[in-house]
Amino acid sequence: MASYVFARICDERHRTREDALADVVQLVRDEYYYTRNEAPPKIMRRTPMIGIGGYGGRGLFILGHCAGLDWEQLPDGYRPYLHRIDVIWDGAVYGGDYDRVMEGVTKFNERSWTSATQGDFALVQSRVLEGDVVARVKDDPVLPWAR
Repeated sequence: MASYVFARICDERHRTREDALADVVQLVRDEYYYTRNEAPPKIMRRTPMIGIGGYGGRGLFILGHCAGLDWEQLPDGYRPYLHRIDVIWDGAVYGGDYDRVMEGVTKFNERSWTSATQGDFALVQSRVLEGDVVARVKDDPVLPWAR
């Protein structure tokens, strides 16, 4: 059975849209996803992911696939985040109406990471792609398994 992930991006430090957008752009450039969890969630390489903005980033979305095999433990300088994993984000930051994009989704944790159903993932992905590209960060990524 395939897995799909909704991953919360942006946190309480992102009070404005500008701060959040700058951080999301850097996240896409650096090709990571970060977690505060002591025991990071299990994820398989190639798992489709949608990053969903919170706080000042509410209404920002990114699409990608997990590219890492293992979570990397981070040193103290990365606090509050404890681990990160490689993610190939598609190179764009999308903007959309958060409530409309998430309407009808049966399972989503606004504070963290959620395994999504295939139907919910497809619904959110299609709505994200209907939105505006608010930042083009890079051209189409080269996925490691497609080389």
